[in-house]
Amino acid sequence: MTIPDTDNTTLALSPDAFTGYYVASLKQASPGLEVEVVHDLELKVSEEGSENQFQTFLDNAYAAYMSDQEARDEIIEQFVASQIETFEMHKRPDIDPERIVPIVKDRAWMDAVLATMEDNDADFPIPMSREYNSELEVFFAEDSEHNIRYLNDDNLSTLEKSEDELYELACKNLRRMLDHKIDVSGDDGIYMITAGGNYETSLMLFSSLWKGDFLEVLGRTVISIPTRDLMLVTGSEDTEGIERIREVGYQAMQDTPYSVTPVLFVWDDGKFEVFEG
Repeated sequence: MTIPDTDNTTLALSPDAFTGYYVASLKQASPGLEVEVVHDLELKVSEEGSENQFQTFLDNAYAAYMSDQEARDEIIEQFVASQIETFEMHKRPDIDPERIVPIVKDRAWMDAVLATMEDNDADFPIPMSREYNSELEVFFAEDSEHNIRYLNDDNLSTLEKSEDELYELACKNLRRMLDHKIDVSGDDGIYMITAGGNYETSLMLFSSLWKGDFLEVLGRTVISIPTRDLMLVTGSEDTEGIERIREVGYQAMQDTPYSVTPVLFVWDDGKFEVFEG
């Protein structure tokens, strides 16, 4: 494997070259880490003198790079910072209850996690979740500056909270974190909502937000959550609006490694259900 000597204007790095560049950046940022390249875009990373070893997959980092090659250094810096923080978090096994947040993902995400574990003979705690509807699940994580740490059943027992109590706490924390960060743009019954880039999908959990006239739409509220940083809204009786958010959502999923689902959801008796229209 070679470590490339390139600038951001050259041809795109291959997965092999990107892996080499990432490894070099990681070692430079944290010389005490030991890094083994398993395959292209797959590493085993451990801290010198520690038994903690983490299997790291660079697929998302590489996809982010391929979608914006000029931001190569910024993307690698972001993922390296997240990697280093992961080690720091695991040195501190206790979970900060004030930083627990809910994260909405489609069921395919957990299937992909399990498949990756099986394909790579990896073994790590399974993230805990609760069902939201037929397509979505709510996962719990500890939020930090550069990272999130998914909680598992052992964390739940340590926190001494029931699943319902944990869910209420996580939603309360996220409301506090997103206070004054929710931004709405658009008109004519079609809207885009952003909230900082990581928790847009989780806005659907705030029932108080959707019970009133938060946004003026034709019919019942319909949302699209194509990616983790984008929520689109229109009305169930707005044919053009439905077509538009499907189109924008599809395109958004092609442009980011952090896609969620193309399925639309409609507000129905206190929660969002799959929209069949």
